[in-house]
Amino acid sequence: MLRTLGRFFGGWRITDIDAAAVLRYVAERRRQGKAPATINIELATLRRALRLSQELGHISSVPIIRTLRPAPPRQGFFEADEFQAVAAELPADLALVARIAYTFGWRLTDEVLPLTRSQVDLEAGTLRLPPGSTKNGDGRLV
Repeated sequence: MLRTLGRFFGGWRITDIDAAAVLRYVAERRRQGKAPATINIELATLRRALRLSQELGHISSVPIIRTLRPAPPRQGFFEADEFQAVAAELPADLALVARIAYTFGWRLTDEVLPLTRSQVDLEAGTLRLPPGSTKNGDGRLV
């Protein structure tokens, strides 16, 4: 998130980051297809950075930063018994992929499908995602 803010505001003087600049940032992130919740987290980080700058005396005031209305909560998730009924109808290899994604909440295209044999320890009964391969960049071991 800091990298994202840095890419947009890099080279700006902190005193030049006003409400209009924040609106341009939001417009750019929306153009890039980012979700309102993602943008809101970035705006919260920017707001905190600006407040710290104000506390240190680098700026006299913090611009008003309005957050976006987040998308409604996701709906339509399978209950466990519903999922098991569907998984039972899938070919064995696809059922395994679906069960891993469902059980651990992993993303199919970015986390489950790229798994390699080196990330599976059958003896220990674990799956490992290395740091940098997940959405938040943290590794996982289950």
